[in-house]
Amino acid sequence: MTSLVFDTDVLSTFGKIKRLDLLEKLFPGADFSIPTSVNNELFKAKDCGYEFVDHIIDSRIFEVTLLRQEEVFFLEKLHDERRKLGPGELECISICKHRGNVLVTNDTAAKKVCDHYDIKFIDLKSTRFYFVVFKPITFSCAHG
Repeated sequence: MTSLVFDTDVLSTFGKIKRLDLLEKLFPGADFSIPTSVNNELFKAKDCGYEFVDHIIDSRIFEVTLLRQEEVFFLEKLHDERRKLGPGELECISICKHRGNVLVTNDTAAKKVCDHYDIKFIDLKSTRFYFVVFKPITFSCAHG
């Protein structure tokens, strides 16, 4: 089974349109997770009054994933190399690198890091194309 790790940018897009259910249709049978930093970013947005976060939390389709020791070490390396990325993107990348998961992000810098480390990713450009033709995404479509 394929595991997808979501960055905040993609989640906020689907949360704002109140259609987290589309992710399950788009990626049937996949496991959805978010790292702790993404979860924290969502709760910060909620504390600032952004209501879209409620739709993400209420969907209950995301498991919060804790970093393993080797992922923490890689995260530190990434942080030193890639200062433009936030903690959410860095944790997502580290998890995907070590677990073979697919990152779902729209962040250009994060996608470049994925290319550098041969990490598969999917962005909203990919998902928009598949929404138009009404097909679920197969993981052979992932970049990387």
